[in-house]
Amino acid sequence: MENIRLLKKKLRRLIIILLLCFIIFLPIISYGQNSHEEDFLNGLAYYNSNDFEQSYNHFIKSGEKGNNDAQYYLGLLYYQGNYVTKNFKEAYKWFKKSADNNNDNSKLFIAIMNYKGEYVQKNIKEAYMIIEDIAN
Repeated sequence: MENIRLLKKKLRRLIIILLLCFIIFLPIISYGQNSHEEDFLNGLAYYNSNDFEQSYNHFIKSGEKGNNDAQYYLGLLYYQGNYVTKNFKEAYKWFKKSADNNNDNSKLFIAIMNYKGEYVQKNIKEAYMIIEDIAN
């Protein structure tokens, strides 16, 4: 009987310790998961103020972590040649990553690139199919 009481007391202490650890470390874990969103928002603020170097630095951090909006803006920076050298291959790479995560803006630029034959072989039919997919 005494052993069971001791075991319950130790188990209660362990649960309290685990809950405290959870409460203490949850904000740190959450910050790590959402830092790509913060990087994206900072990048967007710099982009809107035409500071393309700073926007690129934030977008690349966020885009590499999978933020599809940051990936879209990276594609846009490469497509337009803002801060980085105009590079349709890099633009297409970032637009494709973003489009694969259902970003319609990126899909539209992929359609434009197909229509104009920028980096990819000119394919008007593919461009229209992409636009039709966005519309639906």
